[in-house]
Amino acid sequence: MELIRVAEGQAEDAAQVLATSFADYPFLKRSLAGATEPVEAMTLLLFRIAVRYRLSAGYPVMGASEGGRIVGVANLTPPPSVGPDVDWGETWEEFDSKLSQSGRAYMDEYERVQEEAKPKEPHVYVTAIGVMPGNQGRGIGRALLDAASEYAKSLDVAGIALDTHDQGNVEKYRSLGFELIAVTKVLDLQNYYFWRPCGARMDGSD
Repeated sequence: MELIRVAEGQAEDAAQVLATSFADYPFLKRSLAGATEPVEAMTLLLFRIAVRYRLSAGYPVMGASEGGRIVGVANLTPPPSVGPDVDWGETWEEFDSKLSQSGRAYMDEYERVQEEAKPKEPHVYVTAIGVMPGNQGRGIGRALLDAASEYAKSLDVAGIALDTHDQGNVEKYRSLGFELIAVTKVLDLQNYYFWRPCGARMDGSD
């Protein structure tokens, strides 16, 4: 397994990995229900936008490659002081126009809650991390999070943060050196926020 920084020509592969990894994610199943396109298509569109946005801004999209194929991806967002702020513009407007009214409410509430719950000190936010189902359990997720920590160190910020709506991820992230710093709700969904300082000790494998 080789860690890489995803390039423009690999954006579609990275989006596919994330869309597959998040196929059963509670928040996306709720927020994309009732959209003008099927949930599967909307999930892929969302991650296409997210990956290309970060590449356009020069932010890292970290990948794990095996045999020349991307099998794991982590989208990273640095603090506002780093790099340009690229407008999602018409691409996001196209996505937003396809959401149902309730789906848009979930998206808006998630953004509001995230601003309140995430760490206030400068940090790198792992906005999405996913590993292909057949490649899980072999330390790929851990390696991607280690790469995120190294990126945070290079920016001289204190650590990395992330959140999940999947309760099954809580103990996994704790075993990977994360501290649970907030439990909130996005409408009727639990939302767990985590923080890991650079140099934290990790026990988990993925």
